[in-house]
Amino acid sequence: MGVATSIGVATGQLLAGFLGPRWGWRIPFVVVAYPAIFFACLLWFTVPDPRVIRGLSREEGLELSVRSPKASSSTEAYHAEKEAFNEEPQPESVASVVSEVYERNPSHAEKNISTEFSEVQAAVDGHAAITDCNRFGLVWRGTSNRIFLCQAVPGCIAWSTVTTFVPDYLHKEQGLSVENATVLVSFFGASCLLWALLGATIGQRIYHRNKGHLAYLMAACTSSAVLPFLLLINSQPEALSSSDGTGAWPSCWALSLAFLGGAAAVTNPNLKGLLMNVNTSATRGTVFSLVTLTDDVGKGLGPEVVAFFVEAFGRRSALSGAVSCWLLCAVFLYVSRWTIVNDVLRVERLEKLPSDAV
Repeated sequence: MGVATSIGVATGQLLAGFLGPRWGWRIPFVVVAYPAIFFACLLWFTVPDPRVIRGLSREEGLELSVRSPKASSSTEAYHAEKEAFNEEPQPESVASVVSEVYERNPSHAEKNISTEFSEVQAAVDGHAAITDCNRFGLVWRGTSNRIFLCQAVPGCIAWSTVTTFVPDYLHKEQGLSVENATVLVSFFGASCLLWALLGATIGQRIYHRNKGHLAYLMAACTSSAVLPFLLLINSQPEALSSSDGTGAWPSCWALSLAFLGGAAAVTNPNLKGLLMNVNTSATRGTVFSLVTLTDDVGKGLGPEVVAFFVEAFGRRSALSGAVSCWLLCAVFLYVSRWTIVNDVLRVERLEKLPSDAV
């Protein structure tokens, strides 16, 4: 998924940079719309809906989910655990026990369903069962989750700055043509692809040796991407164009800085893998929805923040400060070194899996 996203971003930048100046800014949107519609239709007709088959009663759906966990979502089993737990007498430490039940592997749900399930089902408000806000609280209970969600906002401010403002800045302030600025940013996108593949391979090996040390890799790579972009933003215009006098291509110096800046992409695949391992199967969907939300907030907030600081301090200072947000992101990632192991062990205990299966 990360590879496909990187290829899509690089392709979109190339289309915008080369088609826009010649055919107008509307044409790139039309060009990308037709492949998107085609693949949407292909998805619709070829990929089955993974939800439980319509028409099954809840008991039958739960039985199906227990027999084949991949064939249905964890929602049915999750609610069944919730209702079965409410039938039993509550101990004094209600909060801790409820959290244990909510986060337990849904594949064990059948053990917690009583024979009087149908009577309880009739008494439960259907709308209340659908409203599943407790999972957000469970996600927020995880220390690693809080850290990863907090780092997403400053991290995405830097990413949105690179994709939104840097191409225009390279063209208007640094004197590169639209095509050269596009090639440079696309080269950065290609380097992100390579860095992500390399970082995922190295990160997997580090995780198997010491789970907490993966935080060092993510923090180091994220922080190391700041200096290349500061140099790219503050370099002299003549240093970014080719030395043959034609300026037909970006210089080797500019391409090297763009390549080194791609090191920030190492964090993405490793962070997603960690989110899988520090959350139970019942809450993974929720945590990834929150990650998507914080990413979108960062991407939307980034241009707004940068535009404000451009008016106050000028474009060069504003862009330099925006890419420096990666440093704050690196601090959060470094702190997660002391939380990852405990959260992974907690998930292993809740799902009762051997250590090497997580």
